[in-house]
Amino acid sequence: MGVKAGPRIVKDGLVFSLDAAVSRSYSGSGLTSFGLVGGIGGTLVNGTGFSSANGGSFFFDGTNDYIEVSDSNLLAFGTNPFSIDIWLYSTYVFPGSGYYYGTILTTYTNYNSDFGSYFYLALFNNTAGLNNIVSFLDSTGNFMGSFGAIINVDEWTNVTFTRTGNNMVCYKNGISVSIQSYANNFSGVRNTRIGGGVISINTFKGFLPSFKIYNRALSAQEILQNYNATKRRYGL
Repeated sequence: MGVKAGPRIVKDGLVFSLDAAVSRSYSGSGLTSFGLVGGIGGTLVNGTGFSSANGGSFFFDGTNDYIEVSDSNLLAFGTNPFSIDIWLYSTYVFPGSGYYYGTILTTYTNYNSDFGSYFYLALFNNTAGLNNIVSFLDSTGNFMGSFGAIINVDEWTNVTFTRTGNNMVCYKNGISVSIQSYANNFSGVRNTRIGGGVISINTFKGFLPSFKIYNRALSAQEILQNYNATKRRYGL
C-alpha cells in the first residue's frame, strides 16, 4: 500500500513565499534569502539569526533585526483583495506597563506621520489590555484592538488575514476568529520589511519562519488546507 499524501500548499494567486525551512529560500547561513515564487527575496539585516529547529526559522532579537525585502511594491495592494499567511513564535513577555509593538510585516519604514496608506502588521501590547494580539494599524494610526488573533508567548501559531472589498477576516490555526470592516487603501510604496519597522525600532522578538502572500482572498477551505499542510512541522 502506498503512502497517502497530505494536503499541499495552495499555489493559486501566490505572489511571495519565503521559508527558512527550504534551502532554496535560505541556506541556513549568510545574509541573502530567496523567494520561492516571483524572484522576490530579501536581505537579513543587523544580525537577524537562523534556528534549525522546526525545520528552520528566522530569529529576531527584538532590538533591531529585520529582513529587507527586495520589492517595495509587494504590499501596495491598493484596495484589491489579498491574503497574508504567516507562522510565528513570540518570545516577548509583556511587563504589564508601557507600550509595545513588535513589527511582523510592513512598508511603513520611515516615520513621517503619513501611515494611512502604508501596510503595518504587528504584535501589539499596552496597559489598556491590548495584550499579545496580531493586528494592523488603522488609517488613523491606532491599533485595531477589536480585530486580530490573540496569541500565547512561546507557542507556535499560524495567522492568516484575507481582504475582499472592505471586509477583512483573521484566521488563527485555520479557523476564522475575527472579522472587521477595513477600508485602507494600501497605496504607499516604501521598502518592505519583515520583523522590523520604523528606523529599525519596534522589532519582533521571536521566530518568523515563513510568509506567503496572495493577490486574492483565499477561501476558508484553502486557509485550512495551508494550515494542515504545515502544522506538523510545528508539533501541531
